[in-house]
Amino acid sequence: MTSSRARGVRNAIVSVVVTLAGVLGMAATPANALPMYAGDSIRIEYSDGVKYGCTLNSIAYRGGAMYGVTAGHCLAPIGGARPVRVLAADARTPISGDLRDSGFLLEGDNTLGGALKDVAWFPMAGHVTDPRAMRGGFIDLPFIGAIQGLSGFAQFINPNRRIAGRQPVTAVRTGQIVCKDGARTSRTCGPVLNVNPRTGEIAVLILSLQGDSGSPVYTVNPDGSANIVGIVSGAAYGMFVAVDAATPLPAGLR
Repeated sequence: MTSSRARGVRNAIVSVVVTLAGVLGMAATPANALPMYAGDSIRIEYSDGVKYGCTLNSIAYRGGAMYGVTAGHCLAPIGGARPVRVLAADARTPISGDLRDSGFLLEGDNTLGGALKDVAWFPMAGHVTDPRAMRGGFIDLPFIGAIQGLSGFAQFINPNRRIAGRQPVTAVRTGQIVCKDGARTSRTCGPVLNVNPRTGEIAVLILSLQGDSGSPVYTVNPDGSANIVGIVSGAAYGMFVAVDAATPLPAGLR
């Protein structure tokens, strides 16, 4: 075999190997990797064994470490119980098993005009990956949970949205339509009722129920990507929703 022909065969073999590697994901993330999307259902497990549902607002970073962001009251102590783990939507898989580097800010209450700061953060486990996107949230049903057909349907009909970044509440105006992806009521949209730049809050008319706390509230860009402008703090009558600023984040998070 001539040297030129040998080189041709070798190059063809290399090309096939590279192609197969891409198809099979040989250079991709580990098999146990768990992507966590903004708007996904999370469960906060407390020291008394009780688990409470909230929503992952987004993923932030500090010094190369990855942190989950949610509402502050989701990680606040309840009576004598304190949060010990954060679990994925199946209520079994840990996404944060060490909360020593977590924290929360909770000033005021989680009603309209009350929660001046309602944000929490927790370190993500090493197997969690950041797709930098949202996929429509979940529909968490009492006694059934978040992993079921309705959640799958919600994620099927709602397009994934790439997260372009975070913006201050002053980036929106009264009457503008914003959306949220939540763990309880999936993706819903509605108008902004009020913007309060002094407290860093907005009020929106949008469907939201218990379990949606922490949901990312966002605007949609012409290309379909999302700018997160807030964190769902609480709701009155399931429709009048208090939203706290998503930037700047505390604790040096970006």
